[in-house]
Amino acid sequence: MPAQPTTRQRRLEAKAYEAARIDTAEGSVRTLLFAQGRTGSTLLESLLASTGHFRQNGEVLRQWRLFVERPVDYVKGLARTPARLSDAGHFVCHVKVYHLTRDRANVGMEPVSPAGFLRALDADGWQVVYLRRADRIRHALSNLVAQERGKYHRFDDAPIDLTLSIQRADLECQVQRRVENEAAERDALTDAGIDFHEVVYERDLLDATAHQQTVDSILDTVGLPRRPVSTEMRKVNDRPVSEIVENFEEF
Repeated sequence: MPAQPTTRQRRLEAKAYEAARIDTAEGSVRTLLFAQGRTGSTLLESLLASTGHFRQNGEVLRQWRLFVERPVDYVKGLARTPARLSDAGHFVCHVKVYHLTRDRANVGMEPVSPAGFLRALDADGWQVVYLRRADRIRHALSNLVAQERGKYHRFDDAPIDLTLSIQRADLECQVQRRVENEAAERDALTDAGIDFHEVVYERDLLDATAHQQTVDSILDTVGLPRRPVSTEMRKVNDRPVSEIVENFEEF
């Protein structure tokens, strides 16, 4: 369980609430990446930041931020805080559906309606970008590999020879959790009744040659000029599943 917020962190929270009352600067673009883990959200945020339109803010409702009293106002306020904005005045961040529900309940906080959260940001002028993975087996495996490595991102080309022996029950549990999370995301988007831009990892992010087109499409959606993209991030694992999982034949 994350530690309770410190006095300094509570002050930062209060400043965000204060900033939330300020009118957004004209022309400022605020973008929410709505996705569960291991869908390429950090990669996409780094690509968006590489254009110079945005500064990376990451997962803004995790760790001590699970304890914030008013998540909607907190996120709105961050998007009006100069230190969080790019030089161009635009803002991007990432929120997972379970940051609003399960994770808050686990630390004794009142869960927040994901649909209500999305609806409130949409009414405030935000653009929601929804990320998902189509291959749930690879999605679950990605999480297991990251847990075994103790690292969730990679920034070099050093070979990774890691292999795993996976229990079928563990894999099924991971897959089921991903399915349930995606269902919760879909329900939230449907219930919110908002327009959103969808990014599918396998189609739009897995192959680096698709990165420019993927970001161009988002920039077109939010009304920002296209710019070249780049990233220092590397794919954590690009080997066939049969090479990663020692007991692959079992399942």
